[in-house]
Amino acid sequence: MAQSITDKISAEYDNIRAQEALLRNERIAKYHAQFPELEQVRKEIASTGYNHAMELAKNPDKEEEIRKKLQQKLASLEAQKKEILTANNIPEDYDKIRFRCSICQDTGFAGNEKCRCYKAKLTKYSYEQSNLSMHMQGISFDNFNLKYFSDKPDKDGISPLQRIEKALAEAKNMSENFDEYKKSFLYFGGAGSGKTFLAGCIANSLINRGYSVLYVTAGKLFEMMENKKYNRPRELSEDDLISTAYTCDLLIVDDLGSEFPSKLKAAFAYDILNERLLAGKKLIINTNLDLDQLAQEYTQRFVSRLFEHFYAMKFTSTDIRKQKMYERL
Repeated sequence: MAQSITDKISAEYDNIRAQEALLRNERIAKYHAQFPELEQVRKEIASTGYNHAMELAKNPDKEEEIRKKLQQKLASLEAQKKEILTANNIPEDYDKIRFRCSICQDTGFAGNEKCRCYKAKLTKYSYEQSNLSMHMQGISFDNFNLKYFSDKPDKDGISPLQRIEKALAEAKNMSENFDEYKKSFLYFGGAGSGKTFLAGCIANSLINRGYSVLYVTAGKLFEMMENKKYNRPRELSEDDLISTAYTCDLLIVDDLGSEFPSKLKAAFAYDILNERLLAGKKLIINTNLDLDQLAQEYTQRFVSRLFEHFYAMKFTSTDIRKQKMYERL
């Protein structure tokens, strides 16, 4: 996107710290205006350490005596301050920064590890960037139901259940070992056969682990690329999405082949495929077309790249959406 997710999160923490510092200053100004004696005690506390440091520099041989006097003075001032606070129902932390996250103190990091609040922001922004619908955000490997896949063999002797079990195993393998996993996925088969659902499972798994994912239909992606090429009026977000399509960790292109075919769109498809593969970035392509039909619409060169870098997985289940609809009747 125009601004990276990490930059957005960093800016958000900067803003939080600035807001809380401003609120602290406003509290200090408010209570000191109402209770001048509180301001005086606070100033004395602030100056006491400096004064005793100067005294120690002049009399280093009296270090123990000076240090003891410092402790007594500070204890007396703190007692005065607490008395004023208690008598006037003033919060003890009125002059302190109130951290929204006590673990990382609004830095996003606890030691060298990302804080849980950082991870929550990362997930939030990642979903916003991913373009996943609210429906797709709720799916996961845990709710992938194999009951909709028949164990009756197809003509080639392989059942829909066997195919999906293999595809599911590879999907989990990619998700769990994303950095080391070398291949991308081509899911092809009829509408409602589970392609988009399985791709969504991978997307959500990766987003929850901090990877950047973009889901987009082929028709929408190529339309945006065409608008940019011909400098047509468009939303600024379209340019951001195109940029993200090249740079995100995982790009999911849904319904490839459903758009109106043209040489320009075939060129777009090859360009984004080739650029991502050269950069070592993974894709998942969902299509209702078989490999021969893909070669006809997107050139043999395009399909050749698929053969080289993708696992092609066939989905043959009866339309799952229809099966679920009949269950509700």
